[in-house]
Amino acid sequence: MRPMSAGGAPSGRRLPLSPRLRAGARGFTLVEVVVVLVILAVAMTAASFSMRINDERTLRQESERLALLLELGMRQARLGGDDLAWSCNDRGYAFWKAGAAGQWEALPGDAQLRPRELPGSLRLAARTADGRPLAGSRRYPLRVGGMGRLHVELRDDTSTASIEASPVVGKVELTYGRRQG
Repeated sequence: MRPMSAGGAPSGRRLPLSPRLRAGARGFTLVEVVVVLVILAVAMTAASFSMRINDERTLRQESERLALLLELGMRQARLGGDDLAWSCNDRGYAFWKAGAAGQWEALPGDAQLRPRELPGSLRLAARTADGRPLAGSRRYPLRVGGMGRLHVELRDDTSTASIEASPVVGKVELTYGRRQG
């Protein structure tokens, strides 16, 4: 039997090299692979922070918009004598006006008080009026003598914005925080 080399070929005989290895080309070293992985990790981290900042900016913009619109609706109801209401679901909200027959009508043609959909991962949560859940098609009257305090929370994956509105006082308060859990 012929002696074998460590590579499994009979000793004394060389195996033919691939054209790539014959030309002097070689693979990547471990250091080169690690450097590329570090660069990718840094780029992904930067992109993640950028996305989180955009989410927080969107939460702030939308919560400020909702607070201002609620305040506008309360003022319009109080000063203009309009019978206005507000309703919401987890993805958006709408303002309503009482029609001549007492039916509620959405305000799609109104530039400010038109129905709105929340962007991205934003959700309306913890919607209560006088401590009772605002669910389904229940409307919250924006006039004095309507319901008392309205509490609404806008949430994204990491942060919250709480809105407290009171038609009696005509005041809207907005606070921000981090989500628990």
